[in-house]
Amino acid sequence: MNGQFVSFREVRTGPGPAQRPHPPIWVGGSSAAAIRRAARFGDAWHPIDPRLDWLRESGLPSLRAAAKAAGRPAPALCPRINLHIEAADLDQDRRRQPAAGAAGSG
Repeated sequence: MNGQFVSFREVRTGPGPAQRPHPPIWVGGSSAAAIRRAARFGDAWHPIDPRLDWLRESGLPSLRAAAKAAGRPAPALCPRINLHIEAADLDQDRRRQPAAGAAGSG
């Protein structure tokens, strides 16, 4: 390949991925564009710290609709959910994340 700013000769790629057809592609993000990318190209969708109500009411329905529009099955849901433990119970206003709550005594 020769051009005005670059010149490459005898360029080769490696042996290719060990997994066939390729390693799973996780697409992260919760924006509308990220959801569309996940539906078009991803094997998994990776929203970061999603609220359960948002996933149920908006995130997953948007993902399913985008996958349908792309003619593909919806990718797997693979969220990151941080664990947050408090000394006391949290009310719903303070319990923002799905894995937030009190350690409890059993």
